[in-house]
Amino acid sequence: MDLPKNARVIVVDNEPDDISELLSVLAKDGVATLYYRSQSSFPAAPLKGIRLLFLDLELDGLRGQPPKMKAATAVANLRRLVSPDNGPLVVVVWTNHDELEDLVKKELFKAAKMPLFVACIAKDECKLEGSFSADAIRAQIITQLSAADIFGLHVAWENAVFNGANELSNRFARLAPVGEDWAKTMSYTYGKLYETNDEGGEKKDVKGQFASACGLYSEGLAREIGMDLDRNPLMVADGFEFAQGGIPSQKADAVKGRINAFLFFTENQTKGRLPGTVYAVGASARQKEIQSAIVKDFYKSDHYERLMAASNVKLCKVIITPACDYAGGKHLHPGGKGVIARNYDRVVYGLMINHKLYTAIGRKIFSPNCPHEKLYKELSGFEYRAMKYDLVIHLGTVSLEELSSRGLSYMFTLKSGCLADIQSKAANQLNRIGICAIK
Repeated sequence: MDLPKNARVIVVDNEPDDISELLSVLAKDGVATLYYRSQSSFPAAPLKGIRLLFLDLELDGLRGQPPKMKAATAVANLRRLVSPDNGPLVVVVWTNHDELEDLVKKELFKAAKMPLFVACIAKDECKLEGSFSADAIRAQIITQLSAADIFGLHVAWENAVFNGANELSNRFARLAPVGEDWAKTMSYTYGKLYETNDEGGEKKDVKGQFASACGLYSEGLAREIGMDLDRNPLMVADGFEFAQGGIPSQKADAVKGRINAFLFFTENQTKGRLPGTVYAVGASARQKEIQSAIVKDFYKSDHYERLMAASNVKLCKVIITPACDYAGGKHLHPGGKGVIARNYDRVVYGLMINHKLYTAIGRKIFSPNCPHEKLYKELSGFEYRAMKYDLVIHLGTVSLEELSSRGLSYMFTLKSGCLADIQSKAANQLNRIGICAIK
């Protein structure tokens, strides 16, 4: 597997002579490392973003102690070094006692709060004629990590993100001539980007201005990441293939729901409204009328009662106001003498339906009133708050509304690609040409 760049490797060993060649090998391959010699030198708080941990089993007086104590200490060290929110981690048990491998693996997997791959490199296997050898160490790393294919692909993608961000930053920095005035010129450039991106919007502090300015050029990051993956072939073992089965159906179904949720939306609520924000709507008389109208428009009458039950269905409201209207302060806010100015948003309504019910009804069992499949947008089979749902948006409900927090409960915010598809389809509803014909 590829080794991670940008100081995402930890090496722990209390014997400098045992570790100097390993550090040399990693440094020669351009891998920055964090080296800890004892527990007293560990970081003040567990770290995030670590992808590879070389862990010695005999720190701080553990030599000669029973195997269970060494395994328990390895678990404690892992917890102190790496955060539970770290993400995938490869642990290399770096020891002279390969007989401890199975016990340490068992205890690490039992205690780990993150995806884990555990390998073992015996120090004696890294020596030639009694001394540590860079070539032997490199060979052991390649051999022992060859089975960590999925972990390796994850690291390769993160390396591509790092390389892509560096390439983008380098090209953007060179828009200003290199010299003594570079910093002042770049400061001016960021200011102009902010003015362009936020023309007419609310005034921001310096942090907000910088974030807004970055929004314009950071859109190119995805392209840079893709180009880096094309330029640098991934290191995977011969014959490696993605798993096609062998996973219990219940677990596979749950994973699909989480993947769809990851693709569709984020639950990080920010201050104020944003395009793509999805709210659960309260049960006022008017909202019940809207839900009833959508149900009757889409589904046959024999499903009406089930689709009106609060336990099965949530009525949702989605903001589809274009982002540029927020940035430029262009969204409608009627006001005048004696009239309080209010902000209005373009919205569409939809039904978030329990997945089991949605599957039982079937997406094709529409009411005869439903004129065309293009009248709805479907987000299928995603997990939300440990339950699986389908969201069916009625594109014919496009309206202009003043939004207040009363009666609305934030759920999630749709990602840009998903939102753009809904906005485009909603716009088509306003301009859809009907054709009459005699049957």
